[in-house]
Amino acid sequence: MHAKEERAKPAMNSRTFTKKGRYVRKSSAKSRRWRKKSCTYKHKDACYQLGLMYKNGDKGVRQSHKKAFQYMQRACTLDHARGCYYLALAYEKGRGTKTSLKRALKAHEKACTLGLGTSCNNAGFMHKDAEGTKKSLPKAIQLFERACKLKERSSCYNLGIFYKRGTGVPRSPQMSRRYYQIACDYHHPQGCYYLGVSYIYSKELPTDIPLGLRLFEKSCRYGMSSSCSYLGKLYEQGYNGQNNKKKAKRFFQLACKAKDEKGCLQLSRFHLRHDQPRLAHNILVKSCTRGYPRSCFWLGWLSQQKKLPKSSYKAAISYYKRACKQKETGSCNNLAVLYARGEGIRKSRYRAKRLLTKACSGRFPIACVNKRQLRSPEKMLFDRGFEHLNLQSTCLLGQTKDCYTLAKRYHKGEGIKKNFKQARIYYQKACAAQYAKACFTLGTLYDAGLGGKQSYSKAAAHFSQGCKLEHPKSCHKAGQIFELGLGVKRDYAKAQRLFKKACDLKVQSSCRRLVLFQQ
Repeated sequence: MHAKEERAKPAMNSRTFTKKGRYVRKSSAKSRRWRKKSCTYKHKDACYQLGLMYKNGDKGVRQSHKKAFQYMQRACTLDHARGCYYLALAYEKGRGTKTSLKRALKAHEKACTLGLGTSCNNAGFMHKDAEGTKKSLPKAIQLFERACKLKERSSCYNLGIFYKRGTGVPRSPQMSRRYYQIACDYHHPQGCYYLGVSYIYSKELPTDIPLGLRLFEKSCRYGMSSSCSYLGKLYEQGYNGQNNKKKAKRFFQLACKAKDEKGCLQLSRFHLRHDQPRLAHNILVKSCTRGYPRSCFWLGWLSQQKKLPKSSYKAAISYYKRACKQKETGSCNNLAVLYARGEGIRKSRYRAKRLLTKACSGRFPIACVNKRQLRSPEKMLFDRGFEHLNLQSTCLLGQTKDCYTLAKRYHKGEGIKKNFKQARIYYQKACAAQYAKACFTLGTLYDAGLGGKQSYSKAAAHFSQGCKLEHPKSCHKAGQIFELGLGVKRDYAKAQRLFKKACDLKVQSSCRRLVLFQQ
């Protein structure tokens, strides 16, 4: 999940205006008269409260953006921070006045100097995105830092993102983690989530998996439903020995209760894996009726596979049609395959072609491959909801990185059964398309004899190709083979050249070999 920057919104100031220590009802005419009189005597809070009354259209007051703007403007001239904030919003949205980003920025900056962190955050974004002023990342960072000091949690979270990406500041995982920590301390759900990600997955900083999981729990508790869903997945998969089915189920339920449709989908799949198809069916039906197309897809696929109560081709086709109308490309693809084969529905190559064109134009690779197989429907592929099928199709369509990813999955057994023979095939495709890592890994498979016969000569050829593509380890391995003469003619001069190139690419073991050659 990619982090997104966040603009801040302040909590509504609902305090009533007081006179001589007495609270006055907002809706009363008497209250309004007192506020107007106090505002003429330059009482800034009275002007601000009047502005709020006209902005929101409180009882007894007809809503008027023009009057709200006038009173907020007066409150701002009297140095009322929130008055300046709402004045900036009026200029941004053109409420009660003409739209002017330049004046909005000026009002936000004034509110910021008066100590309102929300306005510092928004002014920072205006400088970052060149709204009402020239783009200035240093100024934006300065405003975000001030906002964070004023306990504006969104700004602390945003600074965490900027330091992680190196936006306007030198890239620093330490500073990123520090600002995520501050945001989390201020109960910012995304701040806690990305702090947890940092503690579990970081390759540059010390990790602490139990702490990372506790931070995900915090994020879930603070209202980030996707964090609940992700935590459920970690507990179910037994990440780092944390296998706990009860906890997994509880977190999936929390995500689903918060109307996170992905969480509901995860909960339904959890029930299916634990032989509770009726519960899974009920959850999916509710999610589908709420308009989540992926749930409709799963209802269609599981009905087709006869894994749900009252399963039938008729039910599957109905759910596929519903999801396809909502541009769920996997459903369009599966419906097309049923039309092409005539399974559960009257055979129609024309309808199949139309649905596949729709799915393919929606960038669904399996559909593009199926479109070529219309004359041989038995070769067409269903979308089973598994990612490796998509990778297979994108690889066939020429996506080199996807060929490498698929090969790696077959090699390591990630999500699919380990298969070195298949790994060789897809590494070969990626290597042929000049993907250096694929050439190196393919060389190691030939070197070790995995997925077929051992062949040092082929290993040397692939390592040499990887080396030409500036892959450091490939140069070192090719050098070793030519030095020892394994499957190739021994060639010390060539080995020396390869070790030198690897050394230049910062492979220390190659530098040591080079020293021995020179002796």
